[in-house]
Amino acid sequence: MLVSLDRVLSRVRSGRGTPLPPEPDTEAARLAGYPGPFPSGWYVVARSSELRGRPLHVRALGEELVVFRGESGKVGVLDAHCPHLGANLAGGEVEGDCLKCPFHHWTFDACGDVAKIPYAERVPPRLRTRSWPVEERDGFVFVYYDVAHAQGRRDAEPSAPPYHLPTIEGIETGALVHRGDHDHGVVRMHLLEFCENSADSAHFEPLHGAMFLPWTDKKIPGLRVHHDASWARDDSHPHMTWFRNHAMIEAFG
Repeated sequence: MLVSLDRVLSRVRSGRGTPLPPEPDTEAARLAGYPGPFPSGWYVVARSSELRGRPLHVRALGEELVVFRGESGKVGVLDAHCPHLGANLAGGEVEGDCLKCPFHHWTFDACGDVAKIPYAERVPPRLRTRSWPVEERDGFVFVYYDVAHAQGRRDAEPSAPPYHLPTIEGIETGALVHRGDHDHGVVRMHLLEFCENSADSAHFEPLHGAMFLPWTDKKIPGLRVHHDASWARDDSHPHMTWFRNHAMIEAFG
């Protein structure tokens, strides 16, 4: 790809801390070759502490969802809008282990099935809204996003997730303790690129070998970071890969 001299000079003048916006044609080419925006997997949609009686409206994974905790403690996640006339179920009420729509009081269980229509003698069979597989772990509510399910019929029952969330021993034993949160804002990368980045260990030394003063583009002289990285598949868990990086700081070497 040819780049104009003016573009090169402006990039050089911009410095490390102020990246230029991407070329329009480059951005279009990247987007055209991307897979779907969200690969199949488990995603956080809420904190457990947010579910205190009232249902919670959540925008996540390109979807509008409603998250609620039934009286037994079971958590359900459904499409936010009622399949009847589109009211937002988050404006409704939890009734037992079900969620009652605020518009006509249709009641949905955590599986998405209509449990009750107050003005009907019987509920038509297979009348339902889309539900999402849920697991609650370590203070968070996760849903399993399946690409085929998300792109299919909204009244289709989800398939069972191919795997469950792993137990993190340090959290279970109390050795790992939550100390705070950090939000890096919007990152212009596809989710898969974060994983693929770890397999490309050849770029670690050129891009991550220098040390900088925090929150600046000023290099710290005399210090280098050397990376001894490895990446491997886990044949016993096809959904997992293992990335290990032994980083060593060299001072005035």
